[in-house]
Amino acid sequence: TIFKIPEDKKDLLPELMKARSEDLPMLEVGGGSVKVLIGRMGQLESPAKLKALPRVVMLMVKLGSARRIDVPLDTDLEHGFVFVISGKCRLGGGEGWCEAGKGVWMFGGGEGLEVEAGEEEVEMLVVAGKPLNEPWVKLLGNNGFIITSQH
Repeated sequence: TIFKIPEDKKDLLPELMKARSEDLPMLEVGGGSVKVLIGRMGQLESPAKLKALPRVVMLMVKLGSARRIDVPLDTDLEHGFVFVISGKCRLGGGEGWCEAGKGVWMFGGGEGLEVEAGEEEVEMLVVAGKPLNEPWVKLLGNNGFIITSQH
């Protein structure tokens, strides 16, 4: 996933945001928990705010073994990815397992992400964002650099 800085924020200086874990809001959801690391999810908002990023949310999701939850994503967060830190899970009612250390899984659609844990607890990072709908010319290789003009 690539985060493109919106045109109106390109002149902002780089920033470092530090927040204590105990200050990050957490939502208990049917046998699991969702911690808001960056951004806003519903009424929960992290104290870590990055001015240069577009509307984005980064969540730490933990789910007990053989449990199922819907991660309550806001409808404007149309696309994102999941990185499994430990355990394994299924996303969106799919048949295949997403396992720790085996890659990154993309999703789309907003309004929730269904997660089902395997036989052990699963922990994952969920990153979702709102599309900027700004033009771009091309992506340079697989390194994540975007060219936004012909110059």
